[in-house]
Amino acid sequence: MLLGLIVACAAPEPERFTKVSAGTGHACGLLTTGEATCWGGEGYRETDPPLGEFIDLAAGGDQTCGIRPTGAIECWGLNEYGQATPPSGPFVSVAAGEKFACALDAAGEATCWGYLQGVPPYATALSSLSAGEADACGVTAEGGAVCWGHESYGDMTGPYGPFVAVDVAAEVVCTLNEAGALWCWGCEANADYGSCTLPEDETYAVVEGGAFHTCGLTTSGQIVCAGCGDDGYMDQDRGQCDAPEGSFVGLSSGAYQACALDSDGGVTCWGE
Repeated sequence: MLLGLIVACAAPEPERFTKVSAGTGHACGLLTTGEATCWGGEGYRETDPPLGEFIDLAAGGDQTCGIRPTGAIECWGLNEYGQATPPSGPFVSVAAGEKFACALDAAGEATCWGYLQGVPPYATALSSLSAGEADACGVTAEGGAVCWGHESYGDMTGPYGPFVAVDVAAEVVCTLNEAGALWCWGCEANADYGSCTLPEDETYAVVEGGAFHTCGLTTSGQIVCAGCGDDGYMDQDRGQCDAPEGSFVGLSSGAYQACALDSDGGVTCWGE
């Protein structure tokens, strides 16, 4: 769900992970020990996590943030807009955008810092968060989807709600309902890149967007991707739509890359 210039990266072997998160030019994962490890990067120390245990992490533009077992957040990497200087917390989940990050506390209240700061302009508890280039989105306790930031999508009920997940990338926001049906906003403005053309006959467990692509993890464990300049913008094809074969349980997209987690804790990344 991250954008920008990116360096090719591959997951380290033979590490075993419980989570993977793809950023703009790097990716990070949580090891089975709870420690964080990162690879790739643009040289801003976004791949140099502090020692110790984390319960969640998120790779952003040139920064990474992780949550300690105490609920405290630590961030590392570029801090140009304060994106690596989190509030005190405690928090239960974190999402990292291009130049900002957001976190949820136990009551479902969202807080953002960096380029996009403060709390969302909606007085509602959220069950999950997503952070993109300049926007953040969340799923409300009632199953609605709300976004705030550059595009200001507002309240998006959609024809397929209530929703269980939302993802925001560049100009496209996608949601999933309990049945695994996919619904996206912003597709008409970005039709040239084909990033909203995932197969409609599939049911999805996860959807993740990047700069010019969207990938989905189906409920049967397969990964399908669309976009990458499908309608003539082939200079945007960096291999990020060349999804691997196999069965997976987790998925994360960066700008021109994506990474998947399998049931054995292995990570596979593709793209640049």
